Order: sequence, then C-alpha cells, then structure tokens
Amino acid sequence: MLNFRYLHKLAAICGGSVLLFAFQNFTPSNLNSRVCSESKINEILAPATAESSAAVVDCSAQLPKGKSISKRLQFRGPQASGVTFDCNGSILNEAGINAGKDMIQVFSRKVQKNGETLWERPSDVTIKNCTVLGAVRIYGMNTNGEGADLRASSISEGHTERAQAAAPTRIVLDKMKIQASSRIPLYISPGVTYVKLINSNISGSSTSVAVYLDAESGHNLIQNNSIHTDTEKRELIAIDGSANNRIIGNRLSALDNGGIYLYRNCGEGGTVRHQTPSGNHIINNIFYYNKYDGKNPAIWVASRNGNRNYCNADNGYAFGSSTNNNDLARNNVIAQNQFYKFQPEKIVRVSDSPNYLLANETVSADKKRASGCYLKAAFPSELLGHGLSTQQFLISGAVVCKETKYTCTDGVLSTAKATCQGVSVKTKPFDCQASGNNSGCGGTVRCDSGQRIIGVRAACNLENGRVPASYINGVGLNVASVQRASDKVKDGRCQIDNVAISSGSASVRASVGSTYLNYSCREYDKNGGDCHVIGQVLCQ
Repeated sequence: MLNFRYLHKLAAICGGSVLLFAFQNFTPSNLNSRVCSESKINEILAPATAESSAAVVDCSAQLPKGKSISKRLQFRGPQASGVTFDCNGSILNEAGINAGKDMIQVFSRKVQKNGETLWERPSDVTIKNCTVLGAVRIYGMNTNGEGADLRASSISEGHTERAQAAAPTRIVLDKMKIQASSRIPLYISPGVTYVKLINSNISGSSTSVAVYLDAESGHNLIQNNSIHTDTEKRELIAIDGSANNRIIGNRLSALDNGGIYLYRNCGEGGTVRHQTPSGNHIINNIFYYNKYDGKNPAIWVASRNGNRNYCNADNGYAFGSSTNNNDLARNNVIAQNQFYKFQPEKIVRVSDSPNYLLANETVSADKKRASGCYLKAAFPSELLGHGLSTQQFLISGAVVCKETKYTCTDGVLSTAKATCQGVSVKTKPFDCQASGNNSGCGGTVRCDSGQRIIGVRAACNLENGRVPASYINGVGLNVASVQRASDKVKDGRCQIDNVAISSGSASVRASVGSTYLNYSCREYDKNGGDCHVIGQVLCQ
C-alpha cells in the first residue's frame, strides 16, 4: 500500500457548487523499480487499434532497437514514478489512429475520494533515446491554462503552490528526437516542475511554438539541445507565466518568427495567472540567423504586457493577472548568448525591469564552450565562468566573504562550505550633479597607488533630482544604468569611461584594469539641463 501525504486542500466556489482540491505526494522510497514483463513489451509494440490506442507504462524497460510504435505511451500517476524507459532508437509515429495526438504523455491521475478531487502525480520518470513523430506533453490538473479545474483553483490565493503540487515533477527527457507535424512538440503544462530536456533535437513544424512552458510551472531545465522547428507565426520557446527556468547551451535556428519570449497570458479562458515569468536564466545559447533581416527579437522579455483582447476575462479578484495585466517579467538573466549577424542590443528586447544582460555577443561561427552561471552580487563578476568559484559578494558597496564557496560547472551551481580569507578591495565612490546647466558635470575617480580597477557600477538621472542612494546598490557590477531618462531621451547623456547611454543600461568593462575612470552626465534644456551621476569603483 502506498502512503500518501496531503499537501493542501482548497474549498473553491465553482459554478455554484463547492469543489474541493487535495494533492498527494510520494517520497523517494515509493519509487517504482519494477522491470516490464515480456507481455508488457509486446503490448507496447503491438499496433494501435481503436480499442487499444495507448499503452500505460508503469515499469522500466529498454525496447528492442529500431522498432516502430504506433501506440501512445502514457506515464500516468504515481504508478509511473521511478520508471526509466529507454526507446533504444525506436520510433513513435502519430500516423493512423493517433494522428494529431501527443505520442508521449506524462500526467497526474485525477481521482475522487470521500467527496474530494485528488491528483496523484508521477515523479522521477526518465524517458530517453526515443524518436517521436508527433508531440510530448507533461501535465497535472489540466493540459493547458484554460482547463476547468485549473481555472477553479486560480480564483483563490495559493494557486501556484496547488498547481505545482498536483503536477508531475522531476521528469527527464534525454537524447530525444521530436519531429512535430503541427502540434507543439513539447508542452510543459501548468504547474509542472523540474523537467529536464537535455541532449535532444526538436524539429518539424508547429502551428504554434516549439517548446511551451505554461503558467505556474517552474524550475525546468532546457540544456544542450538543438531546436529548429518551423513555426507558423510564433516564437520557438514560450515562457508563459513560468519562473526560475534555465535555458542553457542550446542551439536555436528557424528564428524568423522570434526566439524566446517571456510573458504572462493575462486572463485567457478566465483563468487568473498568479506567477510571473521571472527568475529565468537564458545563458550561452546560440541563435543562428542566415538570411533573416526582420525585427522579431531573438529574446523578448515582457513581450505582451496586456496586449491581448482577453486580458479582462479574469476580472474580479484581488491578485495576479486579475489586478494587473502586465507581464511583470523581472529578474531574468540573459547572458553569454551568441547571435549570428545581429548585435545583441538590436535583437534582444527588454520591456520591463530589472532584468540583467551580460556578456552577450555577435558571432560568425559557433563558439563551442561550457556554460557559465549567474550568481547575483557575486564578485568580481555576477557571471561565473565554467570551472570557476567564488566566495566574494558585493553587498551595499562593500566586498564581503561568505563561508560558502559557489562553483559553476557547465551552467550548474554547486556549493560547499569554506573558510574566508582577507578581502583587500577598496570602494571609491563618485558623484556629481548639474542643475540648470547644459554643459552637465563630470570628473575622474582614481584608485590608490598600486591598485587597479576590478569593477565599476554607475547610475544617472537625466531629467531632474538625484539618483536615490539605494538605487546604486541594485545596479549590477560593470553596469551603467539610467535611473531616469530625459523627457526627450536623446537630450540626455550618461557617460562612464567610453560608454555613453541615454536610457536603459549598458556594460562598462573597458575601465577594468585601469587606474582611473572618467565619468560625466549632461542634459539639454532651453532653461538649462539637470543631471546627476553616482557610482562606485572597486580597486584592488
């Protein structure tokens, strides 16, 4: 007998009746180690019929090499937990009776017990070495964000936690070849967490996107894949109200309709979206362009911001997209990415803040390399290279040591206890302000004798007033940020060393290694311009 742990209960008013939700979770000791029998393998390999179009997989197996499978494979509920299923190069083909259906489905089982609706979810499932002519979907309460159960849950606080507790978790898709014909090749549905898509290839054609990360999902990893699906109108990867995902070390092409878009699908189907598309790391991906010269971004943070006619369909509640239709896509990291043909500032669009852009570059050939890791406030750089470690952090303008060593290994951070050594870094602040003066202000800040610049950050107000003192502590290392642009943006200028900006933010690394830094600001106004620049130089 399996032991269940109830995670949460919700009483939600739905259509005049009371719908009760409860969720069940399994501990690792419950994981399935059973090997499929010969009869189960034969059932999987038998041709699909109207009476038997799918096979439920509740055991581990390695299929005979090179077989063709016409049945859908269903990994359903806790009975699938712990299963490792190796297709061994066999092909799942959606043709025939399963045309237009998902050929691999990993999903929670909905049951009724004592008047309650329960979801029993699968966990720790590995599926590998499959060629899928069709699509793969992983789902919990519902297959997408508009399902009735999901909508009923969404009208009360705590929806994200309920959706995640009800959905599959820790699902691995390794060395997969997914070739779509119209459906979305990989759909990670609401609430699904800790999925890994690794070392795989996604191709074919889709009437929508290639990979969909739906509302309330999170902590998923898409790494070392080739994604080159021809989409009809949309981007390749949609991050729709999904948070804390890592998209690392992939190669993306067929980008004419866009690459990776982050947004929140406000109100669609009447479902309140609670989670925002925040905390996602998009690092060391290759965006290949050949003939395309259009304007669709490779990466677009906050791509919708309420620009849909259904955004008000979830009105009436005091939380989530019911009160704010904007995407609120914040604290996302776009770093170390490689763009063919285009300059990063031309092909990456950021429509909310704060978000962090670091070390992106234009290339003419793929740079094969392991991925770095983003670590907020890490010193001397928030982008920690593969194989590097740090214990030092820049906090409130001072470099401090933590008794934890963070090490980056191909996009994955690990930690270990460590002792602290002395930190010999000196912070040199700089500051100037102009009022009613079109010439602006400027100056030079120098390190002490024998020291050189190892980091800088700065902020400017190019309209009136001062940059709040607390604002500079939120600016990334080796970054200049315009806290407020001039009302006529082009009339303002913030210059840190050889980098000049009028709005947004920019990398300022040229001064690293020098002994001094020049800084200035100015704004033109018929009555005389106002500006303020503030910053810190770190010397060692």
